[in-house]
Amino acid sequence: MVPACKTISNSIRELVHVIRHLSEALHAAKLKAVLVIPPAISPGTNQPGMFGKQEFDQLAQLVDGFSLMTYDYSNRLRPGPNSPVPWIQACVQILDPDANWRSKILLGLNFYGVDYGSLGGSADPIVGQRNC
Repeated sequence: MVPACKTISNSIRELVHVIRHLSEALHAAKLKAVLVIPPAISPGTNQPGMFGKQEFDQLAQLVDGFSLMTYDYSNRLRPGPNSPVPWIQACVQILDPDANWRSKILLGLNFYGVDYGSLGGSADPIVGQRNC
């Protein structure tokens, strides 16, 4: 059986390899390569996400930008804000603490709202006009 850390390391190496070739092909066609990435901190957990500084550093020179998904922080089981600013800031800081590549980080912001039930368990989209 292969240790999990070795499998993850191989997967990251393969990911970088694929993105390198994809970026080269896009750049050859005079197109830009923007990689959509999940938040560096798992929402509501304060735990590292599945894409962190190591992956960011390996890919920053290969792509033109990163679209950082900083929305859907809360859910019906854990009601709260959709995109708390401190969480967004922490996600950016973890990826690029020295601000070397900040111009490549595009924040994915939500343009919607969700009304969570006061006891949790329900989530209704806020759309159009609404009576309070």
